[in-house]
Amino acid sequence: MATYVNFEGVARVNKRRLYQLCKKYVNAPNINIVILCILILIMFFKGFGQEEYDFSSFFDVSIIFSFFLLFVCEVLANIISSWIMKKCEDAVKLTEDYEKLNRKYCRESLISYNKVQFPEICLAKRKVGDKPFDMEFEFDVEHPVYQLPGQVADHSEELMEAHSYSNIYNNMNVRLNDCIQQGNKIKLLYSSTTYFDSLVTNRAMDHPIKGKSIREIYEPGPFLSSLSESKMSNHLGFNGFIELAEGKIIFTHRNINVSIGKGTLSTSISASYKTVYGLDNQRHMTRKTLANAIRMEIKDELKIDVSKFKNLDESVFAFYRDIVEGGKPQFLFYVKIPDLTVELFEKNFYSQMKDKVQKQQDHSKVIIDGNRFEYFTIDDLRSFSYQPSGITIHDGTFYRMMPSATASIIMFLEAIG
Repeated sequence: MATYVNFEGVARVNKRRLYQLCKKYVNAPNINIVILCILILIMFFKGFGQEEYDFSSFFDVSIIFSFFLLFVCEVLANIISSWIMKKCEDAVKLTEDYEKLNRKYCRESLISYNKVQFPEICLAKRKVGDKPFDMEFEFDVEHPVYQLPGQVADHSEELMEAHSYSNIYNNMNVRLNDCIQQGNKIKLLYSSTTYFDSLVTNRAMDHPIKGKSIREIYEPGPFLSSLSESKMSNHLGFNGFIELAEGKIIFTHRNINVSIGKGTLSTSISASYKTVYGLDNQRHMTRKTLANAIRMEIKDELKIDVSKFKNLDESVFAFYRDIVEGGKPQFLFYVKIPDLTVELFEKNFYSQMKDKVQKQQDHSKVIIDGNRFEYFTIDDLRSFSYQPSGITIHDGTFYRMMPSATASIIMFLEAIG
């Protein structure tokens, strides 16, 4: 219902709800089918009770058929258009010409593997077997809240429309303002931003606005702005590797409705750093909250309970920036769960997903990055060939991936030695 009763007991129109219903349902195909149904009902009641009713005496059948055919064509056109636009949305927001991107930022120290360059920059790294990072967190009191640049704010509505076929919702995120490594010590300077601000900056870098793009305006190359100088939202994200029994590492097929990397293969976990998990009650980021962010993302996305694992912050082995997304900062982690087999993992995952769907009236609220998986060992990963756009495995099968994911594997292989 689009009405409500105010405190005086008078029915009022809920204009917000009415607007949403109108936007969703009042369109040409729906109007066509309503009119068609009205015409059919008129014909039915007109001929009701008549023993010899000539259908064509009231309406020309060819007109009705043409009307119906037009409706069917419009519906098919909308379905085909939506499918194509959903498939192509990522390419409109972020370039897929990674070689050109490497040339644009040619003065940066890009990650490379077997003479192949990737549009990623490593900020800090260590070997998995080495002493964990000594991480220090400091809130940036001089720049506590991110502000959109003027040209982005002026076109924010247009840039948000670039994500029309993605399942998105806003929340507060941690913005990484600087990352400094001194030996084993990592200093992280952070502030706050929002996910929507990242959608109109980092995740719409190559969307055209009046002949230009966010990348051309703010990150033209050949250097990438430092985190402290960047005009992008730069919400912190992370990728993770979960190793099960027999050395099987989980890789996730991303769904078609995620905001980036639709239909690609990703690492076990690919997520934004959520403040609901990653900040304490005083809105501070600490080693404990970072560990909790990792723990909860594993639980949400893979349905694996790692509450028994202590000091998950020590699983972090690298920090890097994704040039595809305008230099968005990421960190990498690696967790081994030797007592969990692939069979048990999948049994638990699909069982929990089924239970969750049954408990939800609206199935669309059950949001995860993916529900199909691949499993590779470290030896497998060493034998694969890598390009920014994906990996080729033993049998020649190519898995499309985002450069951030392929570069994560490369940094992981370097970290484990």
